[in-house]
Amino acid sequence: MLEARDRAVAPTGSLSIDSGRSRLAFDVRYFGFLRVHGEFRDVRGEIFGMDPRALSASSVTAIVPIVGLATGIRFRDWHLSSAGYLAARRCPEATFQSERIVPDGRAGARVIGVLTVRGAAREVVIHVDECRFDAAQRRMHARAHVTLHRSDFGVGPSRRAPWWDVRRYLIDDAVRLVLHVEAVERSEA
Repeated sequence: MLEARDRAVAPTGSLSIDSGRSRLAFDVRYFGFLRVHGEFRDVRGEIFGMDPRALSASSVTAIVPIVGLATGIRFRDWHLSSAGYLAARRCPEATFQSERIVPDGRAGARVIGVLTVRGAAREVVIHVDECRFDAAQRRMHARAHVTLHRSDFGVGPSRRAPWWDVRRYLIDDAVRLVLHVEAVERSEA
């Protein structure tokens, strides 16, 4: 997961996710061929027990406030935050709690855990593509991705709607998420 040159300087403690430099981007197909892109700009959390030699002992907790949603169109942001989609008033945050981290080849890892959106909790596997540590700034940079099915969390029109209901075809069920995380080593003072 960490490159060989980074292992010697990698942290072996806890890291705090830098909410100002981390983001969660999403991409979903709309009307079958258009794409809607957006992001959640306020990703917070902790990475506990970070040790590249023993990833299975590490854990990740993350919180994403729904109010941080931005697609570039305010009305769409409001609509996606409404009760029929992400239900921001009832469930203002999406949360992730890892259960285990498994090395995946030389360059990556799989972070397996429980994602809770709209009060619905589902196990997901997040694939970490890149992870490096900046020794001078004591920061970790990571990039990961996962594809979710919005129907698993009750987001948007149901896929079980009658075939004649046009809302069923507006938004694809598969949503691709790309997570860019910067985490800074916590000083144990």
